[in-house]
Amino acid sequence: MRQDHIDIVKNFFSLIEQRDIDGLVDLFDENCVVYEPFSKENCLKKNNLKPFFQVLVNTNSDITREVSFFDKHNKVDEIETLVSFNKEGMLRAKFIFNIKRYSDDFGIEMNKIETLHIDFI
Repeated sequence: MRQDHIDIVKNFFSLIEQRDIDGLVDLFDENCVVYEPFSKENCLKKNNLKPFFQVLVNTNSDITREVSFFDKHNKVDEIETLVSFNKEGMLRAKFIFNIKRYSDDFGIEMNKIETLHIDFI
């Protein structure tokens, strides 16, 4: 796992706590796909992320969360986390982030989330 990829994932969870919808959307690549179990399609493109994140931050407002990082596969661009949610009981989900590294038009290197898989376990 690369530290800059870990930082983007930590930022993702921090932005949920801050309820920063625009900041969350900005973490994602223009061609991203989010696979999640809640919508009819089970996958979202970037243009559909704002409503999803609005629901996500609203449902997470009074929940405590613990995030554990795993480096099982030694994949450079993949970060796997186990997230334990606790309100009136424990619920766990696996979040797998695939990070894309690229340079913008000015040669500045950036990391964006290319795919996110969310599975409740």
